[in-house]
This record gives sequence, C-alpha cells and structure tokens, in this order.
Amino acid sequence: MSRDDVVRLDDPPDDEPTASLLREVLRRQADAVQPSPDGLRRIRAEIAHRPRRVLPMRGRGHLTPLVAAAAAAVVVAAGATFAVRTVTHRVPSTVSVTTTSDQLVDQHEVAEAPAASLPVYVAARENGEVVLFREFRRVGGPTGVDDRVAQAVELAITGTPQDPGRAQLFAPGPAPRVTARVTAGRIDLDISPAPLARSPEPTWEEARVAAQQLVWTATATAAVAAQSAPPGSPAVESSVPPGGRRVRITLGERSDVALFGRYPLDRDLRREVDPSLDPRAKAWIIDPAENARLHGQLDADGDAVAIGTASVLVRLSRDGVVVREEPVPLVASEVSGGRRPPLAGQRGTWRIQGWDVSRPGRYALVVYAPAADAPPAEPATATLGPSTVSGPGPGPAPYAAGADPADALWWDARSFTVG
Repeated sequence: MSRDDVVRLDDPPDDEPTASLLREVLRRQADAVQPSPDGLRRIRAEIAHRPRRVLPMRGRGHLTPLVAAAAAAVVVAAGATFAVRTVTHRVPSTVSVTTTSDQLVDQHEVAEAPAASLPVYVAARENGEVVLFREFRRVGGPTGVDDRVAQAVELAITGTPQDPGRAQLFAPGPAPRVTARVTAGRIDLDISPAPLARSPEPTWEEARVAAQQLVWTATATAAVAAQSAPPGSPAVESSVPPGGRRVRITLGERSDVALFGRYPLDRDLRREVDPSLDPRAKAWIIDPAENARLHGQLDADGDAVAIGTASVLVRLSRDGVVVREEPVPLVASEVSGGRRPPLAGQRGTWRIQGWDVSRPGRYALVVYAPAADAPPAEPATATLGPSTVSGPGPGPAPYAAGADPADALWWDARSFTVG
C-alpha cells in the first residue's frame, strides 16, 4: 500500500484557501515519514477503542484557514507518532531540528546553570571521535547578554578545560577579541583575529566540531543570560524560533572564510541535534560538579544516548575501590520533550538518588554507555576490587565482560570528596 493510497495529496488544485493550506501541511508531514508495516492495523485498533465524538454543527463553517491548518498538523503529527517512523537523513542542521528538542535543550541549559556561571562547551576525544562536553565557569564583570555570550565564546577558545582529560581544538595564544550581538532569533559573532587550530593538520571534522563548540557555547549562554535581560532587550523581544537561534560567525569581520581553513562560515549555523551530526558526548554527568564536597548520600543525574538499550552503567568508587555499580535506565527523551524514554539513537536523562557516601574519602562517579557494537551491560558487584581510578578521573574500565574500553565505551566522570 503506497502513501498516496492512504492520504491523497495529488488531487487537482482547489481554489478554496483552507483546502490549499491543509494540502500543503499534509504534504510536508507525509514527506517526512514512511509507513510502519503494521501501521494500518494499529490505527484501526486505536480508532476502535476511542469513543465516537460528534462536533456540534454550530461554528463548523467558521474555522479560519490558520486554525484548520494547525488542527491538521496536530492530527498528522499524532498519527505519524503512532503509526510511522521518522526517516533520518544526514542533512544540514538548518532542516533537521525539532521544536520540542530545541526547547528542551534551552530549558536544560537554564535549569542546570549555577548562579553567576556560563555554560562553556569543551572538546574531548573518545572512540576515535571528537565530542563536546559542557562545563560551567563562574565569571564576573558585565552582565549584559551580548557581553556574556562574547565572554563565554572567548573561554571556549582560550580557556583550559576543568577536566585535564579533555582536548583543546584551538591553538594557545593571545586571546582574540570576541564581539556578539544577540537577538531572539540569531547571534552574530565576530572573532578577531581568526583562531588557529591546535593540530598542525586539522581535519574537516575537527573544524566542524570546533564551529559547533562555538555555536553550542553561544546559544547556551544566550539562553541562560536572557533570563535576566530587561524587558525590551533584543534578546527577549520575541520568542526564540523553532530550531533555536541561528549563529553567524565572522573572522575579522569576514564571512567568506573557513574555520581552520576547512569549515566554511558563509552561512548561518545552528546547533546540530540530528543523531548523525550531534557533537555532544554520548554520556554525561551533569551533577555533582567536579571537586564538590558532599556528605551522607549522593544524588546524581546526567544524560546519554540510548545505544542498544536505553540505559547506562553508573559506577561509584571510594579511594580507588568500587563500592557500588548499577545499570540505570534512561528516561525523558529529548525529542519527545521529556515525555517518554528514548528510542535507539535518541538522548535521554538518567538519575540516581540516595547512594550511600557516609564514609570519608575521595570518590569517583563514572557513567558508561556502550559504543554501537558493545555487548550488553553485565554489571559487576561491589567485590570487584580496586578500579583503575587515578587522579581527578577514572581510567578505562569495562562496560561489559570482555569489552575493549578503547572502542566499546562512552564515558564521563566526576570526582568529589566526603569527610
């Protein structure tokens, strides 16, 4: 059964404006999905269980084209979620972003940012890929949105990551002058002079992730700083559009250049959230912060990509000895706006509560997610003995029996002290 057998979108044009608008909405929705093999059966079963509802005749003819189109979009979107699966393509970020995902990203940035701090993204190398982690930096000085964004971007370029295991994509050197202009819809960044790559021969992928490092830092800081912007500020004069703020980066006020001589900057950029392009690390710890001082019990949370199963392995060590290790489910997927667990390839959140940290010592909390071909998790017990924890973070440790940590793990770590 073809898609056209279900929804006819190729009928002759209709001069009635509402019908034309509905046809266009339906066509766009249908083009983005492909039918599930058992979709028709599931739809029929769903209809059979729903009570029959009849709209009153009064007012039926007074729906405006805009309201009718919105209603059609909701119906089509609900049907798509129920009976079809989205087709994922490796496409530019300007067309592959969902409203709910971006709104949730902004909400998380605002909710997780400590007071008087800026979210700054830093790079790391895991499993042969360059990925981004977020750190929060406490700062002083100007409090305007433009100044805060410029300050955060400068820290992304020149700052030393809090975790010494992170990588730096930008070459050390004099701090560039960064200027920013932030509105509800876009961020204009100029960096002068153009930053250089730390690698003597940067790859295109390194340049792409470096550009995304600037984009994610700028948009995250804009979302946080806009919360305290005065009414009428350009950053809050209207709602942030679907897909988030666009970012235009110029180097020395020129847009006809490429970052590291590799990645062109002649177009507006957006945060990449498509699974095939998302630069964020596959496993994160959000709380507790690095080098925190805790006592009594540990509450921790973070997010990760569902790879294989929608779960992560969380390990707690004290003075180098594993004291607790459990698989923890992922919930509240980003693409659903936090309403359901993540499907394979989607990002969700994890949380632990009430883990005992009453004994004094130096603790390390590690979260592991398997790489694509890793075997399923087989959690160890507290009798594992000494782990490979050393310094501020842990060394490699197997996610499952026989797993090679060099190519079967995504992980993040935090160290904290009790006592």
